Amino acid sequence: MDKENENNASVEGITTAVFCREGDLKQFTDVFARLGRSCTAAQKGGIDEAQAWLTQHDAPGLLIVDISASPFPVPALADLAALAGPGCRIVAVGAEENVELYRSLLSAGAFDYLVSPVADALVVELLNRADSDRWLGMPDASSVRVGQTIAVTGAAGGAGTSTVAALLGRWIAEAAKYPTLLVDFDRRKGDLALLLGLKADNGLAGILSAAEIDYRLIARTVLADGEKKRLSLLAQRPGPETPVDPQLLLQLGGALCELFSVSIWDIPSHRPAGSAEILKNADVCVILIDYTVSNARAAKILLAELGAPQPGQRRFLVANHCRAGAGKRSKPVLTREEFENFLGVKVDFELPNAGTVLDASLLQGALTSQAAPAFARSIEGLACGLLGRAGAHSTTPGFAERYFPTVMKLLKLAAKDELSDKECCDLLTAVGLCAKDYIYRQIDGTLSGGEMKRIEIASVLAKEHSLCIFDEPEAGIDLWSFSMLIQKFEEIHTEKKQSLIVISHQEKIINMADRIMIIDGGEIKKIGTKDEVLPYLNGVQKCHKCVERLEGRA
Repeated sequence: MDKENENNASVEGITTAVFCREGDLKQFTDVFARLGRSCTAAQKGGIDEAQAWLTQHDAPGLLIVDISASPFPVPALADLAALAGPGCRIVAVGAEENVELYRSLLSAGAFDYLVSPVADALVVELLNRADSDRWLGMPDASSVRVGQTIAVTGAAGGAGTSTVAALLGRWIAEAAKYPTLLVDFDRRKGDLALLLGLKADNGLAGILSAAEIDYRLIARTVLADGEKKRLSLLAQRPGPETPVDPQLLLQLGGALCELFSVSIWDIPSHRPAGSAEILKNADVCVILIDYTVSNARAAKILLAELGAPQPGQRRFLVANHCRAGAGKRSKPVLTREEFENFLGVKVDFELPNAGTVLDASLLQGALTSQAAPAFARSIEGLACGLLGRAGAHSTTPGFAERYFPTVMKLLKLAAKDELSDKECCDLLTAVGLCAKDYIYRQIDGTLSGGEMKRIEIASVLAKEHSLCIFDEPEAGIDLWSFSMLIQKFEEIHTEKKQSLIVISHQEKIINMADRIMIIDGGEIKKIGTKDEVLPYLNGVQKCHKCVERLEGRA
């Protein structure tokens, strides 16, 4: 090993866990020992073992995992990345020197891909890059994984915003096992710390008063809830709501997305300065209401202020009957239909009345929904909806069907004509998916990246087009599915009913083309028929950077 590189490796670096085959495992641990570094975990195995370990432990700053035993490594690594959270850098170790696999793994959330056996110098270089001066060794901007932001607010006061936000955060952290952060934006009298059984400090106030976002400061000020520390809190002690720089607030939101898989902002109903920016830019916006005249008016004003959702934003109108059963307010003033007609929008979800058991649970410690099973099931259903998971418990008929259509429904919508069930099944088969397993599957967060990619391709193929453009259709799918896709492309090519433009680096796709265009550095280097271009292409040297990188020489 290069002694200079060895000495440059930080001894006190980020936490590390390794799940590899026996030979690679010994090599990594030997190098770590020579560098004076220890591993949080060093186990024989791969992705499955790493996932099992992560459900019981905090995610390390650096996770090295073998992917060679996984039949579908790209979607499996994407699932592992969601479980570990954006603050964890994942290094995949495999046996295949494949540039396309390398690129697909990076797209799925990998920090790097190493080919076994890994040279000692590469291990040292990896540790030096991982030990950056940012908290938890944050990835470069080009490879950062981004979490999801959920904003929860009430149309009016007394909507139970903090209770719902706290229970959502706890379920997502404990059941979904996503690294989750709750942000109490009620700086005047926020009570999330009380609900979680924590003692708030002035972390949020310090961050918002700083000149710029400091990842180390965030790491020092978040409060961990529970032993596993998957649920954290960013809050401040009650005090005055000082002015907030909207730009700094948006930067904070972006930073939290780099550090946590899910960030939940508890926005009070009086909506202090900066609330509009959060509500408008969150990935998911949850507005809590109840069926009263005053709430209907408040909700209408709020929706008008927010305007149409941003592209990609999902907005949920949730009825929380937290005041039902309280004296004169034992029944809602308006029916659901009257409320919807006044607002001009549909209520997406309903939470049942939990009575007084939630408040009573605070006498025993932190807030818990265990004493209100129906409410707990509804929270689970809402959380699944926010995360993009179907099959959730819901008191609202048609909720899952509305937001998570089946694969069959998607294909029929894409075709704009009536497709038979058999035609839908044939399309799924053409992209390498078992029709029996997927035809009635809902489009939700339980689908892997590779599965979604194949369903997207099937939806394009569902209707004949004069021209179809596919940008690297092979990325993120396994070899068998790729072969099925090639067969479908060849079928289209033979029938001559559609024109295809395929952007690809795969030889099988290039070989079936009538005309080939080679683009290098943004310039067209060669264009012509297959017979004209293939000899030129075969004579061009492979990308030096990619080859050197995979061989460990760069």
